[in-house]
Amino acid sequence: MKLVRDNIPNIITASGNEAELSFIDSKREYLVWLKAKMDEESQEFLQDPCLEEAADIYEVFLSMIDLMELQLHDVIRTADAKREVKGGFKNGVLLK
Repeated sequence: MKLVRDNIPNIITASGNEAELSFIDSKREYLVWLKAKMDEESQEFLQDPCLEEAADIYEVFLSMIDLMELQLHDVIRTADAKREVKGGFKNGVLLK
């Protein structure tokens, strides 16, 4: 089993195939599946750093913050504030 986008079962059915489905029934279980999906999508992005793979990571991230009842604009605002004070990760700085 793997977590897939919401419309994948419809796409499978429309192509004449059958999709065997199961649904996540708890927030805790959903988070486990989202973490696994983020790992999968991150690995795919590292192997092929393209917009499609970046979009997949973003979509999983959106689901994670929604599950945790966070708002994207709040996440962006907080990231901007932290970047202003502490910087980002663009220079590859390592601390010994």
